[in-house]
Amino acid sequence: KDDYACGSGCGLCAPLASLSLLPSSSSSLGPAAAGSGSGDGCRRPCGSWTLKLRGTGGKFIRENVMLSLFEKRAVSQSEGDTLGHDGTAAHLAEAARLGSARVVVLRHPVTRVFSRYWFEGRWDQSARGARTDANARSLETWLEKIRGRAHGTRVWSCAENYYVKTLAACGGPQSGCSVGDGQVVGRRELDLAKASLRGDFTLVLLTEWLGTEGQARLMARELCFEWPRPVQRVPRGISRGEARPIPDLTPKRYSGKGIPPGWLEAGVAPAVLAQLRAANALDLELYQWATELVRERVRRAAGQAAAQ
Repeated sequence: KDDYACGSGCGLCAPLASLSLLPSSSSSLGPAAAGSGSGDGCRRPCGSWTLKLRGTGGKFIRENVMLSLFEKRAVSQSEGDTLGHDGTAAHLAEAARLGSARVVVLRHPVTRVFSRYWFEGRWDQSARGARTDANARSLETWLEKIRGRAHGTRVWSCAENYYVKTLAACGGPQSGCSVGDGQVVGRRELDLAKASLRGDFTLVLLTEWLGTEGQARLMARELCFEWPRPVQRVPRGISRGEARPIPDLTPKRYSGKGIPPGWLEAGVAPAVLAQLRAANALDLELYQWATELVRERVRRAAGQAAAQ
């Protein structure tokens, strides 16, 4: 570890056998020379903290990337509450103090709702027996079932402007906004959410761009690892011993990879789809804004071609 930069001497990087770090001061390992997205003189953060937004791929990032880069005790996350929650806000502040990467992953808001429906809403997770179309809930029934569950700072089952409410710290003592379904959040909260993405997080990612060259190089630059990675054989029991790059930035399953366009929302009545879009209007605007934010960061990290 002595040959590599790892935060401010925090010593929490994973053993070298698990992932090659880039030396902190080597002019021979720049992007052109080594094919890396990290550049010269990068310094690996002390660890990572993720604001895990449900249904966006945060678990994938933790297991496939962060645990390859850092010791387990240096990898943490918060899930289920807005930034107005005392514990979540404290974890964010502590991550900033330590010099840890602060990570958040966004996914198209309506696609995220469909994904949660197919994962935990279409069938009762506690029910036994085969899952068939005959015993499936409709999307409308599930949305009605979870409606009203969001309260205080808790947004575990929120399906209306989830991102904006979370990032604007709704439900917190100073927020002036509520997380409840049907509660109005407006331009003020949207602006707060944008400010949070730009200022609170060192790494903003998009689910739909996982596995793309540009976003991989952005991650390599921010987290200080070589990219592209050579294929390695991982131990049996982890992904069944298959050979794959470490860290593996290509998700095995997510909407858009090997799934026909529109599959998640297949069979949804146009009126219900329109209602979902209206209920997530601010999240849709935030997502488009975040897409341009990530595109610009990719352009700076990997060049214009990678940002297309």
